Amino acid sequence: MSFGDIFENYCRDDNLATFGRFCYGVTVILTFPLECFVTREVIANVFFHGNLSTVFHVVVTVVIIAVATGVSLVYDCLGIVLELNGVLSATPLVFIIPSACYLRLSKERWNHSDNLISSLILALGVLVMAVGFVMTVLHPQECSHGKEMFYCFPSNVSVPNSTLPP
Repeated sequence: MSFGDIFENYCRDDNLATFGRFCYGVTVILTFPLECFVTREVIANVFFHGNLSTVFHVVVTVVIIAVATGVSLVYDCLGIVLELNGVLSATPLVFIIPSACYLRLSKERWNHSDNLISSLILALGVLVMAVGFVMTVLHPQECSHGKEMFYCFPSNVSVPNSTLPP
């Protein structure tokens, strides 16, 4: 059983969970253009030195949308994508990059007593990133998309005798 998607833990006939799913879908739909803009700007700055003609602007946008749509259509369960994103993006952002910047800007050596905590956090971040990557690749999360939970079936729910009519 996978708990990657919190809404899969609710029964299909739960109206409040269905409304939550709807709100989450609207949020994703409205957030995607923001991510598309950021990706397009990074591509424009890295590969085209910030100068995109109108034609290339449209082409790059269409390619980004096509790739994202293709990935979403090919894979039913994107749990491994989210795991890799967390391991390879969030861990460096939270642990590695700030510690490395602090150590780089510090006037003391990395093993000085003032820098020991930052060095420890940096080493721990690298360890978490490496172990998380290896564990994600070797033991990927199983996808339970579309499966109804056992407690959603009336035959699996036990009813105390005191509530039954005589």
